[in-house]
Amino acid sequence: KKMQIYLLLLFVVSKFNAFAVKKQNFGYRQKSLSCLRNMKSNFNDIVAIKFKLLKQIAPVIGYYAVMLAPIYGIGIAPFLGSMTDFSILKNRGLPSTVANEYIVTPKGFAPFARPNDISDVYPVPATTLKSAMENVINRQPRITFVAEDAATNRREFIQRSLIFRFPDVVTIQTIPLDDSQSTLAIHSYSIYGESDFGVNGNRVRSWLTELDNELGL
Repeated sequence: KKMQIYLLLLFVVSKFNAFAVKKQNFGYRQKSLSCLRNMKSNFNDIVAIKFKLLKQIAPVIGYYAVMLAPIYGIGIAPFLGSMTDFSILKNRGLPSTVANEYIVTPKGFAPFARPNDISDVYPVPATTLKSAMENVINRQPRITFVAEDAATNRREFIQRSLIFRFPDVVTIQTIPLDDSQSTLAIHSYSIYGESDFGVNGNRVRSWLTELDNELGL
């Protein structure tokens, strides 16, 4: 009889222990589920905040994506544009309008264009003039080399504005006159906008002044 009571007690204790373990495991599962729900909630909150911030800055991102997009074949394809050909260059605006460009060429060099100024004749060979012009350009801020046509001595660059990153394209052609004299043609124009507020003209005149200093003229 004592043995029966002992076995009964042992059975009760084992059942109690099994129930306690099961309850404890259930508690762990509940805590785990609660943690997962909290993590999901926190993740959703983070995603919502990011989307809210992205929505606010999306116009800025879109603007700079356009301003910093490849211009005239940089990194994509040649059909986006080509280097200025002075033999067929035409002014963008009518004679009565202020276009967003500035053209400097020797007289008659661009037969279909109205140059803003006639380029000087420099008492140096074309190679010296090209090297001096490159030194001037290398000192300019936010400027990128685009392409070169060795057959015509043309080089093209893009310079962007400081804050809004507006791109302006500058094509420069070095023109030999004889072994000791040369001149150049420059076409500086803006990609966006109908007027450049004189930016292209100021750029070209400034570079030509620096070129004179570079050559010691």
